[in-house]
Amino acid sequence: MLGFTLLALSGEVGETSNLVKKIWRGDCSLCEKQAELQEEIADIFAYLLKLTYQLGFDLEQAYLEKNRKNYERFAKYAKDDK
Repeated sequence: MLGFTLLALSGEVGETSNLVKKIWRGDCSLCEKQAELQEEIADIFAYLLKLTYQLGFDLEQAYLEKNRKNYERFAKYAKDDK
C-alpha cells in the first residue's frame, strides 16, 4: 500500500533526524550512534526501494535522468564561476 510505505519512510527519516539532533546538540557522539544511524539509513533505503517498486519505476534510471537534467540546468553556473 503506497500510503503506508510513504508513512513508514517518513517515520524512518524522522528517527534518523532525531539521532542527528542528539549528536548535534552534544547528547552523544557520532561514534556512539554510528551503528544506529546505519540501521536507520538502511531502513530509509529499504522503504525508498519499496516505494519505487510500488510506483513501477527504476530508481537508478530515475536518478541518472534527474542528474543529467540538473547538469544541463546548472552547468551554466559552473562556467560563470571560472
